[in-house]
Amino acid sequence: MGSESLGKSQSYNFKSLKSKQEFLKCFKACGASGLELDQGLKGQSLGDPLSRELWGINNSGIKQLVEVNYLTSEVVQGIEGEDVNLPRDLDESQLREVRIAVLDTGVDLRHPDLEGAFVRKESECALVNEYHACLADASTSAERSRCDEKFSAMDSDQNGYPLDCSGWNVESEKNFRKGVKGSPFVIDDQGHGSHVMGTIAARKNEVGIRGIALNAKLIPVRVLKSSPKEALSLMNSDDAARDTLSDGEDLPSPNESELPPAEVDPDVFARGMLYALIEKADIINMSLGWPPGADSPLMRKLIDLAHKQKRPPLIVAAAGNDSTDGLILPCSYSGVICVAAHGVDGGLTHFSNFGSGVEVAAPGQSILSTWPMSLRNRIYTDQPGWEFKSGTSMAAPAVASALAVLLGKGFSPYESVARLYAGVRPTKPFRWSQRDDQNRSVVFGNIDITASLRAKPRPIIVRANKTPKLTGFVARQNIKTSIELKNLWASAKDITLQIQIPQRYGDEFEVISPRESVLISQWDSLETIEKSIEIRPKSERVTGEFEVEVRVFAENIDETLYMPVNLVVPVDRVKGAAGIVNIPIVGPNQEDFSLDLTPRSVVSMDKGSTGEFFFVKKSEQNPSATDFLIVRRQESPRLVYQVQEAGQISNPVADLNMLVKGPFKDSINYVAVFRNRKTNDHIRGTTEFILLGSDLQPLEWSVGVTKLQHVNEKATLSIDFQWMKKDGLLLPTWVGIGVVPDVEKPGFDPWNLTPQDPRQLRLYYLSPKGLRSVDAPDDFTFIQALPSDRASDGVVRVVMAAGGGFDADFYIAEISEGQIDAMERLTVKPYHSFVNLQPQMTLDLNDDGGAQNRSIAFGGPAALSSLRVSLLDPVHHSGSSFRIDAFDKYDALRRLAGVYTSNTSQYVVAQSQYDLYFYDLLAGKSARTSLKRFSFLAGYLFDSFFYPVTLRDPDLKNAQAAVYIPGGFGVTPNSELLAVKKTEEGYAFTRPAKFRYLLPQGCTELDAQNRERRRQYTLMYFCGDRFFEAALTW
Repeated sequence: MGSESLGKSQSYNFKSLKSKQEFLKCFKACGASGLELDQGLKGQSLGDPLSRELWGINNSGIKQLVEVNYLTSEVVQGIEGEDVNLPRDLDESQLREVRIAVLDTGVDLRHPDLEGAFVRKESECALVNEYHACLADASTSAERSRCDEKFSAMDSDQNGYPLDCSGWNVESEKNFRKGVKGSPFVIDDQGHGSHVMGTIAARKNEVGIRGIALNAKLIPVRVLKSSPKEALSLMNSDDAARDTLSDGEDLPSPNESELPPAEVDPDVFARGMLYALIEKADIINMSLGWPPGADSPLMRKLIDLAHKQKRPPLIVAAAGNDSTDGLILPCSYSGVICVAAHGVDGGLTHFSNFGSGVEVAAPGQSILSTWPMSLRNRIYTDQPGWEFKSGTSMAAPAVASALAVLLGKGFSPYESVARLYAGVRPTKPFRWSQRDDQNRSVVFGNIDITASLRAKPRPIIVRANKTPKLTGFVARQNIKTSIELKNLWASAKDITLQIQIPQRYGDEFEVISPRESVLISQWDSLETIEKSIEIRPKSERVTGEFEVEVRVFAENIDETLYMPVNLVVPVDRVKGAAGIVNIPIVGPNQEDFSLDLTPRSVVSMDKGSTGEFFFVKKSEQNPSATDFLIVRRQESPRLVYQVQEAGQISNPVADLNMLVKGPFKDSINYVAVFRNRKTNDHIRGTTEFILLGSDLQPLEWSVGVTKLQHVNEKATLSIDFQWMKKDGLLLPTWVGIGVVPDVEKPGFDPWNLTPQDPRQLRLYYLSPKGLRSVDAPDDFTFIQALPSDRASDGVVRVVMAAGGGFDADFYIAEISEGQIDAMERLTVKPYHSFVNLQPQMTLDLNDDGGAQNRSIAFGGPAALSSLRVSLLDPVHHSGSSFRIDAFDKYDALRRLAGVYTSNTSQYVVAQSQYDLYFYDLLAGKSARTSLKRFSFLAGYLFDSFFYPVTLRDPDLKNAQAAVYIPGGFGVTPNSELLAVKKTEEGYAFTRPAKFRYLLPQGCTELDAQNRERRRQYTLMYFCGDRFFEAALTW
């Protein structure tokens, strides 16, 4: 193959990456005649190098396709120069080497575009090679074990991490020889970490792309198993001069015996941070995050220690991709540089977090970077090894790179940060739709490396403490807080501070101290100034989140900073004025049983509240038995939770999952539901229903039958089962997918040796004689059992479909005694379907004493970003159907959070990707607010912890729709209530301070209790020997 042929070709096959790299380097000079072109990589377009895709480094004003959803994209017109503005005349060879630790999913160490980009410890690398050679020579497991035993304790540089040639993986198991958690193998099987590291330091080697900071040397630290939504040290003269920890508290040992246990993911991240600090990283990049509820004291301590060093490492973190101003960790740690993502037009992307805790923005939309060679790429499919990704995770390494260039120029860490902020360009206006309640911006702007290098010294004022202030709230009392400001750069004189409440909160708060401007005669470089502030709430119904505006101005300063204030009500510190009632637990068996366990609600047959809770533990005398205890709310002669008799159940199939109270057999008694939790999909899970008397002693369902047991083999048991009356018993009944029960199958038919028994939707019930089903009429299918607030009647109402597809007719059937008693056709217009939709009882907004509303809501997808809501009146067999849409095409409605009805109104609260929406279905009006959610790590669930409730006046009138979110599931540690109020324009969400409860250590938040048949809700908290109740009234 000659040069002429090569020049015309667009696709080549290579035997190895080395061959490909050699080919690219010598193409113009020597062609490819000496290369073996057998197999391997395809798709290199030699006349069109990948660097043309790096708009984050060189934005020529390109048009970019932005994905709106998986079917459609939108063209965004770029603005020339909206990139990191890397100087064209920058001589990277003259920059000081800068070490950047990347805490992420690991890296592909053999990627051709990252060759030479890593810190390598040659003595440790030599030991790794010897270890691999030992394994290669081993022929038995015993010989391989001897290799592990021999090399697992070898640590040539004595840093506590054996064989750490290039980085460390804290996700691995503990090394029992050295006592340290992890291994030296930082393999990236997710791609996220490799992508981040390519943005920083991909080599300028005519292969693929180039990174922003060619003077960077990477220290890979694998701390993640999955992507968010792993001697002699080579030192040059600068390395030898790096500061040790002699000027402050020493870092802890990496030995696990000297560290707190890794109980949550951030504890694992902290171990990665410790490695980065021990390895003397100049910059630490964390394209990850976690909510305050999962904070790690070890991580907080390590970051504090890092800031105390003479030459502290600079810590960069991604702001998050939830389109909110809620600040996650580590962004809210003081001194951490928090990074938003902007697009080709210089405006923030639709997904990027923002706000007063986010310092700068950097390119983060459709960023091309390195990708593990062994992983399939989804978007950039020309060849393996590179991929497009979007997110603040992609923006953070651009900022880390900018800091590396500044450090490489010889600036100190503090001056580098100050120059980064001084050189920013204003962030362009947000091109996507704007929420009314939020101003999408960052503190400084979009990074600009050239401008940062040229910046002249001037004062740069920042918030010294970024952690949002958690301030106690008591009605009719002033709020006392403070603000800490730090000057990062040049000294300043005669500075004026103006402290006020922004106009959007002016109707709720006012600053009463200081009333006048604050004058500061001298503000030195790196000096921190703290000022106390006193604020008066103008009513008891103020929002729980607001900001204080601080304007700083002098001859050469004019900055405006915002300090968020989070008002909280500490559950154990306030008394009746806050609506919190302290109720002790009293009675026999209390001390013997030990109430340090988490209680769960005893529910009624319709899943409502009973005023009772149960505690469960394994029996100490009989390990195969389960002990449990019930406490019951009692108001006379004083308000207490009275301990009832304890019970014991022998040999249960699994954990006690639910305790249901009702008249299951002649009188009031209980059913204990044991569900096998080990089977996530319940296909083979086992459930037991055990009948108990009022004294908690086991009863028989029928003669000789002590339990009803079901195995999810023939039919899947729904967790939303109802209760049907049959032969004097109330039995669990549900619609599920399965086959005909064995006892109901027809007898042997010699003419049909393989009878058809498809798995389909059927109505099942569990009787003392085993699994049974209810026959459906011909051409009818059971669709969904309806929730009921009259479950004790023993009549189960089920939606049935006649026919199929869009032509199906729907009916409500009433079923008892194992058969259909009545069936009536539904009239729902303009469109209705109940197939594969989950029903929920609507919440009643009628005044107390009025008619009880018993509507049932169905919700499901109507289009890519829409939901269809069908409201069903099972009494009158009628209903209505509505389609609701997200406000913006980049957002999509995902689920119903709550449905609220009265005699004159129909309201829906729905959750989207980023926001919470409210719809008045009859008036056609709506509102929305930010979820302030957290979804950076897939392991943290958020969706299922929205509880629809109502907020009422003390006389139980004038109800408002609301959603309750328990503490720890958002970006603040307190619980939160999002209530809907009427305004002159329509509706708006509010976050009342009164209901932002903060639990003390050792207390547990319980499910919201609904009393008086969903008309009054009460929040419940358990604190060892007592309950706290907070009624949702004001």
